[in-house]
Amino acid sequence: MSSVNLFRALGGSLGVAVFGSKFSRAVQPALPAGAQATRPPYSTCPSAPTPPTSPQ
Repeated sequence: MSSVNLFRALGGSLGVAVFGSKFSRAVQPALPAGAQATRPPYSTCPSAPTPPTSPQ
């Protein structure tokens, strides 16, 4: 790998990281309060195995 390609790859990675950081900071205030921590219920995926049951 030549040095030009190395610095292009490093610059691209750094650019994507900076853009992603700025984008997420700009979008975050527009999201509802609990949107970052919500996940769909376990049973929404039909191919997912059943959740383990706790022994009683």
